[in-house]
Amino acid sequence: MPPSNVEVIEGLMPDGETDLAVVFRDLEDPEAAAEAAGELEPLLDPELEVVAPHTGRTRYLGPFGLRDYWLDWLRPWESYFAGIESVTADGDRVLVRSCDRGIRRDSDVEVEVHGGSAWTFRDGRIVRIEFFPSSEAFEAAAAT
Repeated sequence: MPPSNVEVIEGLMPDGETDLAVVFRDLEDPEAAAEAAGELEPLLDPELEVVAPHTGRTRYLGPFGLRDYWLDWLRPWESYFAGIESVTADGDRVLVRSCDRGIRRDSDVEVEVHGGSAWTFRDGRIVRIEFFPSSEAFEAAAAT
């Protein structure tokens, strides 16, 4: 039996001790990025849309667009750790509430970022990911 959408997303989430700033800096290398994209290919629709207006760029497209989103988001961070508070099914979406923490390059103070993401599935593949950098934005999206 194939995994549920929630199980797929839970499998993609990093543990709270993985520094995403380091991981994605490594993915700036085209060979490393291609290898990572190949691993995700069965899960991501080729027309994947990533929506993240808080990065200054509203939309990113395709599996490499997901990488580009993370590179843009993590650029000002020296370290960044994703903390997952909950993962819940909502029809064809999976909602992920998060409490991330990190240190920006221009500071030595660790900050928390409360927000979340919504992952939409179609035919067993992820077709859309929306990132919300605040609890309020996440709650509003989860209510729709």
